[in-house]
Amino acid sequence: MQETSPIPLDVVERVVMLHENDIVPTAKGEVYRFQDTLIPIIRTDQILNIESKENTKKFAIIVKSDQQYFGILADQLIGQKEIVIKKIDPVLQKINRYQGATIFDNGSIALILDVNALCQTKKRAKS
Repeated sequence: MQETSPIPLDVVERVVMLHENDIVPTAKGEVYRFQDTLIPIIRTDQILNIESKENTKKFAIIVKSDQQYFGILADQLIGQKEIVIKKIDPVLQKINRYQGATIFDNGSIALILDVNALCQTKKRAKS
């Protein structure tokens, strides 16, 4: 089953295609070289506890949170869409991964990732 997790466009700096061997493991986590600096990698499959495709090609969605870049990994990109963000139940808000939900044209529901919360969680884990 494929999971679709929208990311607000206002936090996206760039999207780059990379291979698994472009990601460098370090003592404090995985990093990727972006604009002459090493940025932390956030694996959405691990954070959201979903299955990742077994391929070596990934997309890194480069975002900026608190003046620091992060790379959010995705197996596939769907593209840019205008969506309406609906509030989510307070129980889901406490998970600190989602900022809302949306309903796609086909009737499916997707939870919108809270990029800043994911980046802050990654930052705290590194410390």
